[in-house]
Amino acid sequence: MVEIWKSVPGYKGIYQISNYGNARSFKYGKYKPLKPFSQGKYLGIHLYKNGKRKQKLVHVLVGLLFIGPRPTPKHEINHKKGNKL
Repeated sequence: MVEIWKSVPGYKGIYQISNYGNARSFKYGKYKPLKPFSQGKYLGIHLYKNGKRKQKLVHVLVGLLFIGPRPTPKHEINHKKGNKL
C-alpha cells in the first residue's frame, strides 16, 4: 500500500498525517517528521499555530482524514490488528 499524506484540518500547509499514522510538518521549504509522544495507550502529536500548542491523538486524525468524521462521539476507531501504536 502506498503512503498517502493529507493536511490536518485547521493546519493546512503546516502539518500532514499519512494513512500509516506518520506525521510531518512543513517548515523552511521542506518536510520534517514529527516525533509522537505517548499519551496513555495512544500516540499523540503537538501542533502549533499562532503561538498556541494543541495536543491531538494520531489515530483520531488518521480516522478523520481517511475515514471521515465520527457519526457520534460514542463511535470508536479500531486499530489494525489491535495495535494502538
